[in-house]
Amino acid sequence: MRKIALLVLAVFCWGCASNLQVQGLPDWIDNPPNDDAQYLFASRSGASRDMSMATTEAELLARTQLAQQMETKLENLEKRFSEQMTNDTNSAVQSQLTSVIKSVTVRTLRNVRVEKRKTQQLKNGNFRVYVLMSLPIGEANAA
Repeated sequence: MRKIALLVLAVFCWGCASNLQVQGLPDWIDNPPNDDAQYLFASRSGASRDMSMATTEAELLARTQLAQQMETKLENLEKRFSEQMTNDTNSAVQSQLTSVIKSVTVRTLRNVRVEKRKTQQLKNGNFRVYVLMSLPIGEANAA
């Protein structure tokens, strides 16, 4: 009987937890804009007792996500180019391509913009900062 009561309690708690939503969560955190040919988007949050540290954490996490997305796109480009070069293996050309990819990544990440930001003060006194950031990739695509 005791096991059944614990099981019922566990199922009830699990059901309640699955319906919990964070109050005041910006809709663009769970549903950021779709990436397109011109921009990549990333949304993240950070928390700290210090508001500027929470902001820095959120922006750093979003920049990291944007960098990973950009790197993945450029690696796919490099892979396609390498597959096209299989008949004519020219290591100098592939080396130049790798150098260009690194340069484009570094230069493009300097153009990251904060599109939206929301700051909340939590009940425990900490701050939670949400950011939506964009990375223009139109120029990188042209290059």
